[in-house]
Amino acid sequence: SCSRASSCTRAGSCCSRATSCCTRAGSCCSRASSCCTLAGSCYSRATSCCTRAGSCCTRADSCCSRASSCCTHAGSCLRTSSHTW
Repeated sequence: SCSRASSCTRAGSCCSRATSCCTRAGSCCSRASSCCTLAGSCYSRATSCCTRAGSCCTRADSCCSRASSCCTHAGSCLRTSSHTW
């Protein structure tokens, strides 16, 4: 069991309040990072996940830039400017 000062992972491990248990496997990530993949990997806030598969792109990457959008079910990133409706 874990004390109130910590949170438990599925495996029963304890994480301190300074960390957040946010992966499916129960790994602990620091608050400075966010878990954003389906697999539960931890990425820093400098990255952004925009695919259903959980791929992470840096904010500087075209995948996550405002000029593009992830709009397919597979999570592919398409440039909005390339749309010819």
